[in-house]
Amino acid sequence: MNRNPIIPENIADQIILWEEERGRVIYTKGVLLDVQYFSGSSEFDKAVQFAEDLGGCLWYSRDKRAIVVESKILSQIHKKMESLSAV
Repeated sequence: MNRNPIIPENIADQIILWEEERGRVIYTKGVLLDVQYFSGSSEFDKAVQFAEDLGGCLWYSRDKRAIVVESKILSQIHKKMESLSAV
């Protein structure tokens, strides 16, 4: 008896690929801090280093002076930036 699959092979392959991709991507809530937030490149570099030290730096660009940090460390970043600007 010849049995044809209910789902075509190419569709089944695509579903498997989607599932593998879904398991590969990690979603993390983040907050973008851009050039308006930093008074200069020195302050930006210190913020990046601080976020990296906390393990919450998701992405940054020195050219755009923008950093994305995990939302859970945002209050710590704010406090650090306030202390830097008070100096």
